[in-house]
Amino acid sequence: MSLLSSTQHSVIYLRLQEQIGDQPLNTIGAWLGLAVRDKQTVMPTIGEQLRELIRFCEDDGLHGPQPLLLQLLIRPELLIHKEIALIVDELQWKKATLAQNDPFGECLLMRKPFINRSSFREVLKDFVARNPMRERLLVVNGPPRTGKSYSQLYISHLKAACEGFAPVWFSAVRGQAESYTPDEVARSIVGKVGGDIRQMPVQRGTENRWAQELSTWVINQLSQRYTSFCLLLDGFRAAPPATHALIFFLAEALTSNLHHADGRLVIIDYDPETLAELVHGFEEERLDSIQKEDVKEFFVRVHPAPTPENVDAAVAKVFAKLTVTPADEEWQSAVSKAVMEVTREL
Repeated sequence: MSLLSSTQHSVIYLRLQEQIGDQPLNTIGAWLGLAVRDKQTVMPTIGEQLRELIRFCEDDGLHGPQPLLLQLLIRPELLIHKEIALIVDELQWKKATLAQNDPFGECLLMRKPFINRSSFREVLKDFVARNPMRERLLVVNGPPRTGKSYSQLYISHLKAACEGFAPVWFSAVRGQAESYTPDEVARSIVGKVGGDIRQMPVQRGTENRWAQELSTWVINQLSQRYTSFCLLLDGFRAAPPATHALIFFLAEALTSNLHHADGRLVIIDYDPETLAELVHGFEEERLDSIQKEDVKEFFVRVHPAPTPENVDAAVAKVFAKLTVTPADEEWQSAVSKAVMEVTREL
């Protein structure tokens, strides 16, 4: 479905024509980055190049933190025009509406703000859709208190909202990862899905061989109970070598589709070097402290009237309440608290 009416197309085309110059691809690169410029089909005339740019941005849609169409239209040389500002307001409203109807875009979980994590959301969306172009393994890392474990609440939300999504979550007790043996991890995973733990392989050879046998058993148990599943492991960075071997073999089997199991694996707080020898690739999301752009994206999604002015005002209120800096360990929780207070005031 088209995001823009024919009148809006004409308005945007006219204002772009005033600004684009005689080397449109260079201007597009300066405005939206070289990656966007390089994806443009080279057209014979400036007018056709502008229509190609508008079509390309419109096809990008309104998902994600910074849709290309909005990036283009909020440039100062365009936004000064009232008719462009009105189009931006309408697109922001459409974006907020999409977010409200999209379970993957949910920003309030158990009355708490779930801010940023755009990559995590997109990967899980593809996991649920079983997108064959997406890697089957995601590693999520970041400094303390950046919301790694809060992901569990988001997973629970998706389980309730998405039919056919079967997440299996197992976390190490904080600070005790080194005590988790591979059989304890395997037994706990299978026990969570109601499997028969009496069938768990016993150790007859080396720990490495045993870890491989345990991984096969776990995957077979999950496959027997779910057409597709998503296994999530949290907090095993300091686990003993045999447990790392179990996790490696789980990752290897799922990323290579060794057992023809339709499964995905998310590992939170884990050293990616431990997985360096995997034949197939994996994705890693590096979390950072919440930034102003993350808070802005949150209010674009939840504000009842998400015009640029209203969103900017809400963001300003949040940061006016803060007495800590991003370097402080309390930063994440302080921002979340301030965001929640401002949200209640809307």
